[in-house]
Amino acid sequence: MTIRARPGGVHGLDASDLIRVGRRQNPKRQVLFVSTVLGKHLSVPPATLLAAGMALGGRVEATLGGTDPTADEDRLRAALGGDLLSPADVAPTPRAAVRATVIGFAETATALGHAVRRRLGPGPLSHTTRRPVGTPIVRCVEAHSHAVDHEVHHADSGFLGDAAPVVIVDDEMTTGSTALSLVEAINDKLPRHRYVLATLVDWRSAADRDRLDEEAARLGTTIEVVSLLDAEAEVGEAPPLPAVEDAPAVTPPRVTTTELELGPPTARTGWTAEHQATLDDRVAAAVEPLASARRGAKVLVLGTEELMYVPALVGLHL
Repeated sequence: MTIRARPGGVHGLDASDLIRVGRRQNPKRQVLFVSTVLGKHLSVPPATLLAAGMALGGRVEATLGGTDPTADEDRLRAALGGDLLSPADVAPTPRAAVRATVIGFAETATALGHAVRRRLGPGPLSHTTRRPVGTPIVRCVEAHSHAVDHEVHHADSGFLGDAAPVVIVDDEMTTGSTALSLVEAINDKLPRHRYVLATLVDWRSAADRDRLDEEAARLGTTIEVVSLLDAEAEVGEAPPLPAVEDAPAVTPPRVTTTELELGPPTARTGWTAEHQATLDDRVAAAVEPLASARRGAKVLVLGTEELMYVPALVGLHL
């Protein structure tokens, strides 16, 4: 496989900073790119995950408000170099130049959507879900996925009700079809003049880019794309997957379980600035007994499916 970076990404970043190549037993998509900053399939320092989301949010703000994303990109380069962020580093003072509605794609881009929303400041946030939780505001389809149907919910009936730009966040954009399906679903029901598709890596071909522009013209709207890395890949014939042996059985250690109430675990039914403030206070308090109980230099904070952002904040505080 050959990967080439194109102009337009964050200065000083290349493909090895953001991705690894993986294989899976799925005839729809056997070769895939695994993010080294997302914290979904590979463990990463929480500072790296949050810095990547903040840098992406900085690029969204630059697109919508004409601001300078350099400070956010410097923070990401520092995190990739091993520097640690403090909780204060992921609580910026938002500028009043930008108002937007943010929607992340489940499951991989839920924490990413949170970080972009936080970088932009107060405003509506939700993420798609594959788990029905009532009547959705809109539905869309992710054709190449193992679970194709996505729904968007929000407890606020006014979510998507104004004309603010919509920012759709995903970890990668291969053709743009999934994001475009969500744009079409929103625009069919609650049309607006501007969308921004924000992604860690933009893999689209020239034909895919032309198609996005054509669809935007057909819908009578503007669709812009921002990414941390703009790249192209040549994928040869994938070799057969090696046989996988089961890991040997391990006797689990004795564990102590403590339950901590932190507030809404995800943005599946919406997220507000008040939710964020509550979470910040509760995470700061919750990590005190966790920190005193830890043994050793490292701790793994493990989230499941859509639950990525809260574990990232817990890990950052620890």
